[in-house]
Amino acid sequence: MFTGLIEAVGVVTQIATVGDSQLKLTIESDLIVEDTRIGDSVAVNGCCLTVVEIDNHVFSVEVVNETILRTNLSLLQPEDKVNLERSLRVGDRLGGHFVQGHIDGMGEVLQPPPKSCHKTSTKPCTACGPKRLHSYKRSQLDSGRDRSR
Repeated sequence: MFTGLIEAVGVVTQIATVGDSQLKLTIESDLIVEDTRIGDSVAVNGCCLTVVEIDNHVFSVEVVNETILRTNLSLLQPEDKVNLERSLRVGDRLGGHFVQGHIDGMGEVLQPPPKSCHKTSTKPCTACGPKRLHSYKRSQLDSGRDRSR
């Protein structure tokens, strides 16, 4: 479980293909490596992934095919920045919400907000007009069920 609050911003240092359908992301982050062990969960851009390697100030996670299909993690390039959060431990202080980090699908931005807008919610945007909501739709999931609403 996670709080959904970003602990650190890491930098992707390497991307490798593992087998036929997996990616291995290597990410630099001193804070995350500080007390993380192999097998721990780390949210990378909100997606729960398992740490498979740790070396000095970098750690690696593997991204399986199902996660590749349902996230934008396969679009990452070396030197891209990613949002990171270590998983909660019993007794940790909660400053956000309970978040699993399990991804159901991707959305598609139909119309980006203007640069003057800083809203990230679906509430009316004062920069765009009081009756304007930023629109998005959910993509059809790989299972064939249409989840767009």
